[in-house]
Amino acid sequence: MLGLFDGAVTGAIVQYAGKEQRFMLSQSLGGWTLARVLDREIELERGGRKRRLPMTRAAMEKGPAIPARPPASVAQMPRGGAYAGQQREADQPQNPGPAPQEEGASLGGGIVR
Repeated sequence: MLGLFDGAVTGAIVQYAGKEQRFMLSQSLGGWTLARVLDREIELERGGRKRRLPMTRAAMEKGPAIPARPPASVAQMPRGGAYAGQQREADQPQNPGPAPQEEGASLGGGIVR
């Protein structure tokens, strides 16, 4: 059994005769009738005999390989919260010195004259 579904119809997804098929509650397939759908298994019945089949677990080693380091496109992304259209602080031109003060400008609560 590969999966379960429940809604307007209830059943399981099974592999039968080399194909994945939907197997509905009370439907027969290969002489077996789907009698019940439980939490992670189904119960089949044939000629008064009952059998339970658990859902197949995925094999972990069959997943995609995870790269040892991020792709170049990720490694070249700006760091420190810079987004597209923003310059990073390190990329901005440095101020060569204090800005010239205008007469009467406020500086720390006092007046510069």
